[in-house]
Amino acid sequence: AVLAEHSRECRTLPIRQGRRETEVPLDQIYYLESDLRKINVYGETLHKPLCSYYGKLTDLPASLQEDGFFAGRAQLCGQHAVYPADQQL
Repeated sequence: AVLAEHSRECRTLPIRQGRRETEVPLDQIYYLESDLRKINVYGETLHKPLCSYYGKLTDLPASLQEDGFFAGRAQLCGQHAVYPADQQL
């Protein structure tokens, strides 16, 4: 059980920004948002992305769903977002 919990905490989202590739731990991500052709990755600081990169939500790894994220649509602002499954909208 400890090993399973450890591997869950160590999962990351690989992000490529130009030539630089980084990995953001999933436990730091509150939600991801698509704004035109840019994906903003948000953490605990409201309205300030941890990072932003060019891409589409449809190109995100399918494993995010296994890690508790789901896709939704923000009706008021017309943007797409991916939220953790336990977050209330």
